[in-house]
Amino acid sequence: MNKLYFKAFCVDPPKDECFQPCPNTDVTGIGSQISTYITSIAFAIVIWYIPWMGRPMLYAHLSVIYSLMIAALVCILKTELTQNDGIFILVSVASPSTLYLWYLTVISCWNPERFPIEKENKRKSIEVHILRFVSLASLAFEIALVCVMYVPSEAISFSQPACSKGFGMDMWFNIVWMLPFALQTTATAIIFFVAMCLCWLWTLRRGYEVPDSSKLTQPDEMDEKIYTRTPRVDLVTWTERILMDAYPDFMSPALATSIVTVLQLLVIPSLILYPTPENIGGWLILAFGCFRERPRPGTSTWKVYSLRIVFLLCMAVVVVASAIFTPLPLPSIPDATLFFLACTVVVWSLRNFTSGNMRYFLPPLVIILVSGAIVINVFLWVLGSPNAFSPPKTLNFKEGTPPEVQKKIMKAQSLSFINHFMITMVTFSNWFILWCSTAFWAAKTYPSFREFIDGVFYRAHILKFSIVVASPMIIWIQACNGSNPTDSFDLNFGQIFSLIVSLVTIITILDEAKQVKRPVWAAVFFSRRMPDPNELETLTQATGSYAYGAEATIAPRTRMEDSYYTAP
Repeated sequence: MNKLYFKAFCVDPPKDECFQPCPNTDVTGIGSQISTYITSIAFAIVIWYIPWMGRPMLYAHLSVIYSLMIAALVCILKTELTQNDGIFILVSVASPSTLYLWYLTVISCWNPERFPIEKENKRKSIEVHILRFVSLASLAFEIALVCVMYVPSEAISFSQPACSKGFGMDMWFNIVWMLPFALQTTATAIIFFVAMCLCWLWTLRRGYEVPDSSKLTQPDEMDEKIYTRTPRVDLVTWTERILMDAYPDFMSPALATSIVTVLQLLVIPSLILYPTPENIGGWLILAFGCFRERPRPGTSTWKVYSLRIVFLLCMAVVVVASAIFTPLPLPSIPDATLFFLACTVVVWSLRNFTSGNMRYFLPPLVIILVSGAIVINVFLWVLGSPNAFSPPKTLNFKEGTPPEVQKKIMKAQSLSFINHFMITMVTFSNWFILWCSTAFWAAKTYPSFREFIDGVFYRAHILKFSIVVASPMIIWIQACNGSNPTDSFDLNFGQIFSLIVSLVTIITILDEAKQVKRPVWAAVFFSRRMPDPNELETLTQATGSYAYGAEATIAPRTRMEDSYYTAP
């Protein structure tokens, strides 16, 4: 349709005709969208990592969502709001940051200290009470707008009712953008608890012998504080140690760190491009780890490099296969890396456990669970985006439409569940199972939930960011874009002002990032232990390199790295 004609059509759109929903720049303008995305991401980062900035960012976040809600209210009163505009507002307001804010607000009614601003006495603070009321009011508005959208009423009418069916009611699935993430998280938890129960039943048998402690399961002295009962090794340290123990010649600290880094990307939604960026990026990270460090003294250089090249070639097959056999949900580089780790645990278990404990039980269990998780991941892949929950559309072909055209359209319709980003994270549970089965369950030790979380995120900083910020934000932004079919790029003064405010938010976050010491950044990117405050000055003044692996002296090192260059 001609743009000028469409603009003229949208001046006073008829009720009984719908070419396309008319854009509402006050609600769905590109400036408002970008501002909402930036503010929500910034607020999420502040909540999890910069709590002392919670107060200004909370005001900024509430300002953005209230601007959307007020604009929606005005448009409803003037009968200028279409149903797809309403869905966009519902999705935009219910961002991951807002959902967590609502959770903290409700919890703070009983525990005021949980409210995300810093105050000396939150229980008696008038500001906290006002902000809590404002936050709960936004939740009430969200619920009310859902009722207005989907409960028929003669008192409220929407603009362009002819577009409500195709662009309004049928787009409800974007509101539950978190459903694919929740489904796969639930599947991940179920697989984990099934494995834990099976191991628990196995250790209950009368002849079971608790294996002797080893360096694989014992933490460094400085790390024992993360467990309140029985000291055990954290997730990243365990992964590095079992790799180095199983492959003393092939493995190096840099390669082990690369493998850990790739594994932490398992929860990031996959971008549907061929080959996918996660496959290319994962392969490059592994290649960097393979050639970053020389083989340890006393080993055959050509043999070690030959094995590493074969390893990279096997991973390259995964990249090529995913590019050729599209759009089949084939395992990705992170999945293949996790499978490699599972094989490592099988080999290690056969070597180190005895018939009296886990030698003949854990290897088959690992193989079954890994295979089962891959199969479940394939089935849940079709539910990897909100589009999978959209109602099927009836295809009516005009008489005389060529069969090949009909076939092409029907094929495209059958793949309509595929979105730009798809969640494929069910296999992620296997990493936790491998860790817990060898470091905890074999010794009849079952960590509490707090100990488990601390052990997972003690060094897996990329994993934490992926789970609490990156993954939900990617899926939410995708749902926002999917609920706005207008794609209008017109900017008015209000949108420009919102963009300026967002720019200030970015500058504020970057200014805080500049204050972070380099040892902290090194710990984040190299999955190292976060240095204590009294260590920062010493590490900052150190003359070591900012390298990757055993030579990275800017962050606290592990015993694995210290012993790497010691000849066996």
